[in-house]
Amino acid sequence: MKNPQHNNKKVRRIATHARPHLDELAALWLVMRFGKSCFPDAQQASLHFWTSGAMAPDWRPEPTDLLIGVGSSPYNEHPALMTGQRRKQGQCAATLIAQAMGIAGERELAPILAYVAGTDAAPERDPFGLAVCVKDLNERFAGDSQRVIGIVFAILDAKFHAQRQFHSCAAEFAKLRLEGKATVVEAERGGKTLRIVAATTGNSKFQSWARWPQGLGAAVVI
Repeated sequence: MKNPQHNNKKVRRIATHARPHLDELAALWLVMRFGKSCFPDAQQASLHFWTSGAMAPDWRPEPTDLLIGVGSSPYNEHPALMTGQRRKQGQCAATLIAQAMGIAGERELAPILAYVAGTDAAPERDPFGLAVCVKDLNERFAGDSQRVIGIVFAILDAKFHAQRQFHSCAAEFAKLRLEGKATVVEAERGGKTLRIVAATTGNSKFQSWARWPQGLGAAVVI
């Protein structure tokens, strides 16, 4: 998979704006967690914070730069400062990075990306949501972006793990049925057919998955 900006060249420097928003941090998280082939050496790249979305006055562009949410980068959904282009509607730095990496449609990542993009334009709609919490963290730990990054990465890691655990239930259920540790029974009640699922599992996401219409659509899970 080739990256349109870097063409798989090694990344030496990563730049975003000071007090990065959730979408820039999510984009950085994607690069650090899943970008080894698309953005080689990004994990060892130096991280820089520009005071605004425009290029820092002392910045000397290099082919091995990765710009996230700043400048004329393809990973900036509001490039007007540099190019005069309109905001890329429905996009954010994280979705643009994910699309370039070819992982935007991954089922474990899709809900995370949808949330990040949905809250990027109007985070105040969810005052206790993660996007606003990121802004609060930037205020609380002003000048310590690395601390904010660590906190947000831990949250995103946890959400990704939860999504992966949720989507592992289908394969787990199939295995449990073969082992005789899971059963599905349908019963009529009030003119409706109710599906009842019983399973022996330690997966904390199994009940939610079993009730999910795209899972088993169960009315009762035991």
